[in-house]
Parts: sequence; structure tokens; C-alpha cells
Amino acid sequence: MKKIKGVLIELIPLFVAMIITTPLQLINPGATSEVLMTLVYIIILISLFKIRYQIQELKLFFLGVFCGIIVEGWGKILFLFSWQKFNSILPVPLYIPIAWGFAFIVMRRIGNTMMKK
Repeated sequence: MKKIKGVLIELIPLFVAMIITTPLQLINPGATSEVLMTLVYIIILISLFKIRYQIQELKLFFLGVFCGIIVEGWGKILFLFSWQKFNSILPVPLYIPIAWGFAFIVMRRIGNTMMKK
């Protein structure tokens, strides 16, 4: 029961991010929404690190960002995924790789919670 409670606590930042960013994308799709969503993810990440930072999580975050750029860019090029409304310097909207890094951190924390005895 403690593990389930711990996992649910670790999922709170992910649910907060989803609750905040989903209306932003629906209300105002395009470049403005991309910048706002990127800022929201950055603010949530900063608060996540302020509350509790574990060793090596920043490296894990950057690994997730790198993997996000590769996988999403590859998907766009090879499988013709469409991000038509976004004018970004990356092949995908800016918030997508940040969300990947965010997810890497959340997955690590959930894994650590599940592996505790």
C-alpha cells in the first residue's frame, strides 16, 4: 500500500503538467501555445527539482531531452508525423523534448519507489 501511495505522489507533477498544458494547446494552437507550454514545463521542472532533487537527475533530464529530439524528429521525418502549426528551431515543438526529459525523471522516481523494500 505504501508503494502505491508513493507512486501516486510521484505522478502528481505529471498530472499537473497534463492538466495545465492540455487546455493551452486546445485554446490557442500555434507558436504562442508552444512558448506557453514550454514555459509551463520549465516551471514545473524547476519546482520538481526544488522540492526534491536526487543525484544525477539533471543528467537524466538531458538524456531524455536528447532522446526526445531524436525519436520525435525521426518520427517526423520517416513516418511523416505532422507538426504543421509549429514554427520551431527543432523538428518538433520545443515542449516535446522537455516533456520527454520530464517523463524520464518521473519514470526514474517511480522505479525507485517501486524498488524500495
